[in-house]
Amino acid sequence: MKKLFLLLLIVVPVSLSTAGQRIRPVRPVPSYPVKYIPGWVNSTDFTAGLGLGVTNDPSNPCDKSFIGLNTSFAYQINRSFMTGAGTGIMFNEDRFFVPLYLSGRYTRMVVDNSIAPFVHADAGFLLNFKDFNNETRTFVNPVIGARFVISPYIAATAAAGYFVHMGPKAQRNSFINFKVGMMFMLKRIN
Repeated sequence: MKKLFLLLLIVVPVSLSTAGQRIRPVRPVPSYPVKYIPGWVNSTDFTAGLGLGVTNDPSNPCDKSFIGLNTSFAYQINRSFMTGAGTGIMFNEDRFFVPLYLSGRYTRMVVDNSIAPFVHADAGFLLNFKDFNNETRTFVNPVIGARFVISPYIAATAAAGYFVHMGPKAQRNSFINFKVGMMFMLKRIN
C-alpha cells in the first residue's frame, strides 16, 4: 500500500506538469494602445447638478438645479496629464450662462487600460449676457470619474463631483453634479 501511494505521489505531479507545458496561456489583448503619442483631444460632456442648499429665497436664485453642455479642447501632455480650455451652455433655473473655463485632468492607467479612473477640475467664469455686471459669476468644478475606451480615437467618460459658483453681487451656490460625455482623440494614439 505504501508503494502504491508513493507511486501515485510521483506519477500525478509529473503528469500534471507535462500536460501543463503543452497548453499555451491565452493573454487578453489590451484594448487601449500601448504606445502613446501626444496630441489634441476634444471632450464633450452633458452635465447636470442638484443643489445642496436648496431654498425658496427669491434673493438667492440659481440654487436648485442646472443642466448644461460643455466642450473643451485639451492637449494630452503624456499618458496621465491633459490640460485645455472650454466653453458651452448652461441653464440654471431661469438664467442662461455661457461657461468659459480652463481644465486639467490626471488619468491613472490600469492593468488592461480599457477603463481608466481620472481626477478632473474646471475653473472659470459663467457669463450672463442679459445682466453682465451683476450676474456673471466665477465657478470651480472638481470631479472624479472614469474613461471607457471604445477605440484608439474615441472614449466615453462618466464623472461626479462638486460644482460651486459665486459672484460679486450673487450668493454662492453649491451642487452635486454628474457628467457623461465622449472624448475624441484628434491625433491617433498607437
